[in-house]
Amino acid sequence: MTARRVSAEDVWTPGVRSLALFQGQEGAPAPSQAAAEAEALAIAQAKAESLCRGFAATTAFRFVAAAPKAQTWSCSAAGGGVVCGFDGEASCTLQERASVEHESCGPLKPA
Repeated sequence: MTARRVSAEDVWTPGVRSLALFQGQEGAPAPSQAAAEAEALAIAQAKAESLCRGFAATTAFRFVAAAPKAQTWSCSAAGGGVVCGFDGEASCTLQERASVEHESCGPLKPA
């Protein structure tokens, strides 16, 4: 006779999740709109990392990286330069845990 044995193994697969992110018009005025947008993304980096690290509070995810991504820019003239903010998302690069079952069959051991 043979017996069916099932064992489980955790595997980690790469994944990307997105969370809403708002970056207000902060920081010193920049000389151009492109520089102001780059400054807003730099400021938002810490916010994106904080949001994405929340996934790792559970045992189902491991944090890898985070990146802020602007979808709608809002820029204004200020102090002889430009300041920008945006509505967008935090793009979270993660590893996601899944359990994979393995089946094997073999002879029964005598009692």
